[in-house]
Amino acid sequence: YRSPGSGHGSVIAFLQCEDTPYSGTAYQGAAAEARLLGYDVQAFPLAKAGKALQQLARTLFHRGIRGVLLGPGDEERDLCLWDWNHFTAVSIGALSHRPAMNAVCMNYFDAAVRAARYLREAHCHRPALIVMPSLEARTGHQWKGGFLAGTGANGLILSSETYSRCLSSWLKKHRFDGVATIHAPVWDFCLRREIPCIFLNDYEAPAGAPRFSLAPELIGMEALRMLHHQLLRGGGTAGGTMTALQGRLRR
Repeated sequence: YRSPGSGHGSVIAFLQCEDTPYSGTAYQGAAAEARLLGYDVQAFPLAKAGKALQQLARTLFHRGIRGVLLGPGDEERDLCLWDWNHFTAVSIGALSHRPAMNAVCMNYFDAAVRAARYLREAHCHRPALIVMPSLEARTGHQWKGGFLAGTGANGLILSSETYSRCLSSWLKKHRFDGVATIHAPVWDFCLRREIPCIFLNDYEAPAGAPRFSLAPELIGMEALRMLHHQLLRGGGTAGGTMTALQGRLRR
């Protein structure tokens, strides 16, 4: 948020929930868009709770920072103890944080529905979703919901944090004949057995593998634009509207 005649409010805080390439790339997209709109973006590690979390709020306030981007992470965050009369926030990702805030993410549900359609068109009768549960949860369970919506009674949800050890036994037990995943070892397993496989994102997808793709930079850019418009309207976090950007199917 910018105040004429001073540097106060010209900085957006990017709260880092995790130190990952995905978060870093989303930050870069937000920073690039911010420069076009006359802001600077600074990254701050987000403490999970307690005095450090309260201290961060005080630090941002005293630096004149009013706009906040909550970066992607693997768990919901509770920031209700902050004084939200002083801040405006937009989150990146599909998780529901407290207080409710507007968010930008990939349309995970749509990608899973379209992946199910892809497998159907490949004549798969027992398609399986194979994704580590901790990673699937980051989508707000939209991958699971979309895959079941797209496959109906025939869809299988096979999940384990140690999924690579389970593939042979799952195949023997469930006899799946098509797979939607995000894991390269699953692709290799299916490729050796000539089982159709599609990626729900492109992070581990090898060249030539069908996958849904949406650059994290675009998500960061859209989140920054949303935050900018909220600040122009006077700020606040009321809402909780999700803007879902559609990924592109690459073959």
